Amino acid sequence: MRLIQADAESLDLPYESTDAEFSRFGVMSFKNPAAAFANFRRILKPSGALAFSCWRSLQENELDHLPLSAAGFQSTVDESPFSFADPEHIRRTLEAAGFGEIIIQSHDEKVSSGDLDAMTWVLLKVGPLGKIVRENPALQAIAEPLLREALAALGDPSSVQLSASIWIVTARAGAATR
Repeated sequence: MRLIQADAESLDLPYESTDAEFSRFGVMSFKNPAAAFANFRRILKPSGALAFSCWRSLQENELDHLPLSAAGFQSTVDESPFSFADPEHIRRTLEAAGFGEIIIQSHDEKVSSGDLDAMTWVLLKVGPLGKIVRENPALQAIAEPLLREALAALGDPSSVQLSASIWIVTARAGAATR
């Protein structure tokens, strides 16, 4: 087994050379999802499997939506992490690439980085709010107290939790196509 890090669309592995392919929150960043999944199908053995996780919609993800709303930055959000929010879009994309036995399951989980201080720090570094603050550091002074107040209002400051909503997708190689 080996790990290869490369662009999915142009990954140049031999035809039908992989047993399985897995992505954890990477498929949403494909520039051309149809081409990337077609390439994945090309290099997957006929008995092979594809699996990935991706975010559902921004509105379903309190982990992302609450920090943005608290800071008042909803209108400036980058929607690309949520590009696979529609399960029918996922299904059509995979079918067009030659995959079958497609299973799309929703999964919700409460996640935490710890207490109020830790969760505030993390949310100012990652996710949609983190991206806005990284690109505009002066906005942290505005966002941080608003975010802290919203997180504190959730209850127990020793363990702040927000819900994350994802799709877990599996598919099998369909009929071989060259």
